[in-house]
Amino acid sequence: MRQIFQKQNRFLTFCCLALSLMAGMAVFAPQVTHYSFEEQNISEKLEPPSAKHWMGTDTLGRDLYSRVVYGARLSLLVGFVTAISGLLLGVSVGAIAGYRGGAIDLLLMNLVDFLMIFPSVLMAILLMLLFGRGPLGIILAISITSWLSLARQVRGQVMQAKRFPYVESARAIGASPAAILFKHILPNLLGPILVSLTIQIPNNIMAESLLSFVGLGLAPPYSSWGTLANEGFRGMQTYPHLLIFPSAAIFITILAFNYLGDELRKKSEKRL
Repeated sequence: MRQIFQKQNRFLTFCCLALSLMAGMAVFAPQVTHYSFEEQNISEKLEPPSAKHWMGTDTLGRDLYSRVVYGARLSLLVGFVTAISGLLLGVSVGAIAGYRGGAIDLLLMNLVDFLMIFPSVLMAILLMLLFGRGPLGIILAISITSWLSLARQVRGQVMQAKRFPYVESARAIGASPAAILFKHILPNLLGPILVSLTIQIPNNIMAESLLSFVGLGLAPPYSSWGTLANEGFRGMQTYPHLLIFPSAAIFITILAFNYLGDELRKKSEKRL
């Protein structure tokens, strides 16, 4: 048991270090790269990994390491921003529906049920046709589709929490519904909400990568890990490095976030 616990701690440390490294590279991209992500050198195109180009070069002679590092900016930006915006929307809708109940609850949950009929990827594609294929368009598209399950989860937890004695006490001393909801109920749900956030971030990174991989994500000149993987897939058999490195970045990031979310969920359940 002690060996298992130590292995889990080591893997959790590895996940945290991997996420910190990815975030640090994205923030300090100009300082940790030697080439511009858009600098072309046709004479050096499709070179394998070397001391000069750590991850090789692509079909236009651009340094793949620089493109992966700069691609982290958009992939992580999309993951964090869409998860936080979806979190705010889902928590707000779920909390209001669960606390107020009645006609408001029925109206909001019918809206959630209606939106959940459509596959999230299909809805994201339709929204991107409306908002465009730039960073703002894909952020809005994924944000609008990522809050539905969280709204249902928060609604159920609020419906349960509003019957607790501390809520009844706050109501008895004349606290307003907004004060009860935001000062008493939601702070006690912070643990499950943070767990949902750590799970939603990799889901949204994967959604953006999937859309970009099939050619429906970010349009040039923007690039993310998904667009790089899409470009590398075409030459996978001849030039595997074009696919391996961006795919590895996606895999490590999603694995680290999922493991971190799983550990937070276990700790949250133990406290309960």
